[in-house]
Amino acid sequence: MNIGRRLKQARKEAGLTQAALARISGVNQARISGLETGTQEQSVYLVELALALGVDAGWLQTGVSSKDIKVDHNAVEKEILSLIMQLSDEDRAREIAYIQKLIDKS
Repeated sequence: MNIGRRLKQARKEAGLTQAALARISGVNQARISGLETGTQEQSVYLVELALALGVDAGWLQTGVSSKDIKVDHNAVEKEILSLIMQLSDEDRAREIAYIQKLIDKS
């Protein structure tokens, strides 16, 4: 299933016409129609359309919901993530830059 089919499915399930979705999302109806018919395969407005339809933007674009993506980290990775998240934004940015320098040297 492509973006257009997912968009049309979500729009129909929401009980909306293309015109109604255009009003709610602020996206031009012609653009919505182009996506649904396949004459347009991508759009920078997927987030707006997803929000208006109450669906996951990732699903709208790829067919895979972000809820379906599972990331398993080992114990060391979890500890590193936990420690990094406890840093201030400034400290976190500095440490990430440091790690990037270490990687670049490799």
